[in-house]
Amino acid sequence: MKLTRLARAAVAATAATAAVAMLAGCTGGATAADTPSGAQSLRIGYLPQDETPHFAAARQGLATDLAAATGLEVSEYHVADMSALVEAMRHGHVDMAIVGAMGVVQAYQVADSFPLVAMQQEEGPLHSDIIVRADSGIHTIADLMALDAPSIAFVDHISTTGTLLPAIGIMEAFPERDLDFDDILHGDVFSTVVFAGGHPNVAQAVIQGDAVAGGIAHRQTAVELERLGLSEDYLRVIHRSEPVMGATMVASSSLDADLIEVLRDFLVGFDNEDYFYGMWGNRSARFFDTEIGEFADLFVIDEMLG
Repeated sequence: MKLTRLARAAVAATAATAAVAMLAGCTGGATAADTPSGAQSLRIGYLPQDETPHFAAARQGLATDLAAATGLEVSEYHVADMSALVEAMRHGHVDMAIVGAMGVVQAYQVADSFPLVAMQQEEGPLHSDIIVRADSGIHTIADLMALDAPSIAFVDHISTTGTLLPAIGIMEAFPERDLDFDDILHGDVFSTVVFAGGHPNVAQAVIQGDAVAGGIAHRQTAVELERLGLSEDYLRVIHRSEPVMGATMVASSSLDADLIEVLRDFLVGFDNEDYFYGMWGNRSARFFDTEIGEFADLFVIDEMLG
């Protein structure tokens, strides 16, 4: 399943037009006191995978620097999953949040939010991998599917790099089977499907043998192997996706237009290496300006999901 240039262009044009309309509605001269989170404050929403103690110092570093730059009180809002985060943004409980690429689509469509900045690492763009243990004897998706009882771990039902792109890789490997997402996530394609709840958990599931294969953001594999003291060749990549947008900060369109520009400028210039290392294991990572048209391919995937 390849996304055609025509499909990308059509979705990009539609998304860009809607984005202009959305932003036009948030330029009415509101002040910081009118933000959804209340007077003189900003709330950043976090998913469970980002709220562990391992990430606490990094999150606090962002909050401290952001408060100093804006003069606003910055607080955290923790949710159970992506659906809860989108609902929190829709009801004005969250002003900003860091999400994956499909999370951008959800927030845009449901919560009237838009991508503010996305993360880029010095090593290049983000990919999605399907990994196996190097001692498994598996070298391709075909090898995996030839097992009597193939099993796989995904992050959750909606993760871009940890679920959807790996599933698309499997679909493309077997076009004659006309597979869809439901077949892979809930059907009989695999004997066992584990929804691990995070990229590190996917790596651990494969390492521990709870699943033969796993879908994961490609940089997370090295981070987890280093954390566990395992060699970098302990796991093998049997499929790598085309590049995809990485972690993205989305913002509510209810925020004042001037404040939005302050936030964008701050994040693009944000160079706290401890934050990027704490959150993504890479001190060279940085945020860069982005817009909804950059996520056109993801809108096509969303259409596939129905």
